[in-house]
Amino acid sequence: LASFMGCTQATAVFVGRSMRPNRVLIDRLEFDIVGIRDERGALDELPIEMESALPEFPARLTSVSGSIKVFAKNRKGEEVSLDRDEIILLEKHTEARCPVADMMVASGCVMNVEWVDGYGISDEN
Repeated sequence: LASFMGCTQATAVFVGRSMRPNRVLIDRLEFDIVGIRDERGALDELPIEMESALPEFPARLTSVSGSIKVFAKNRKGEEVSLDRDEIILLEKHTEARCPVADMMVASGCVMNVEWVDGYGISDEN
């Protein structure tokens, strides 16, 4: 999950700076993320000895859920709220361009992460 959050952070900053007509300058992202995995992938076939078979089940995450709060600022460093369309554009392009998120989805991991304006105003716009 740490790799997912770090990659998402870096990718979101890049995506935000590339958005037009209004650039989104991200001050920070706050993650509240939970991952679920089938523990048999890590705990199956213990103890591990020379003759041990590899686990029958994959050790990957099966689902990731939670929220990402986006805190943006303007060029003067002042807090700014993002409208819902800006949040959606940032979310879609970040998820599509983040190699870790892409790899997780390709592995079959179900992603259920909600992106929201950190200042809590985007739902009213």
